[in-house]
Amino acid sequence: MRRISLLIPAILSFSHSTIAFAEKYEFSFEPDITQTPSTMEAVFVEKRMLNNQEISVYQTKYENNIEGGWIKSPVMPFSTKLQADVLKNFDLYAMPFEKMILVPKHWQLLNGGVGVNGSMSYVFAAKTGKGYLSYYHAGACVGCAIISASAFFPEAQKDAKENDFAAYTSTVPPLTQVRLKPHLIAYQANKGNDRLDGVAYYHLENDGSFWKAEVSLPESQRKLATPLLNQFIQEGKQ
Repeated sequence: MRRISLLIPAILSFSHSTIAFAEKYEFSFEPDITQTPSTMEAVFVEKRMLNNQEISVYQTKYENNIEGGWIKSPVMPFSTKLQADVLKNFDLYAMPFEKMILVPKHWQLLNGGVGVNGSMSYVFAAKTGKGYLSYYHAGACVGCAIISASAFFPEAQKDAKENDFAAYTSTVPPLTQVRLKPHLIAYQANKGNDRLDGVAYYHLENDGSFWKAEVSLPESQRKLATPLLNQFIQEGKQ
């Protein structure tokens, strides 16, 4: 059964062959990153005013797997319709490929990675207590996209069968999902008092063949799940 800890090694080795595969996809309600050394880091760069709210801005850098060294993610302009009473809960991070994302305030980047095939993954987590935010993009790896998407999309299970790939047949715990658009779903999984919210996209005929974003928050912060996930929906292909 696969956990979040397997996403980073999959990217860095550029292959799914190292992943122990099981028919059931297991959701994790806490981060479990074991990849060392770190291949993505973040540093504070500035304070910025957004809709009358001061917000801290961080810049990430990630290991260049082609030429060696590190690549700094550019700090880009950013605008949002969120009001100050919501923005006060977030920091702003410059991520690879000119993306700016909001992350719960005082969380830390645990790790991340960018593959030569355009795949990417990263995980943020609360410094104390519970909570994490993760993102995974399969890049140009068709097999990675099909296998990963099969946990969420019946059409991916069909594609796996037609292309002789392994596929997930169920999730643990079972998820509930809503189809937002033809290739985009929102989903939720619950285990006791723990809850995970996510969005996922799958369409092999487009460049962004599969990506997903997930957030697990303590009950007191669950109102943040919607603005956190909406930013991925707005940025990603649907």
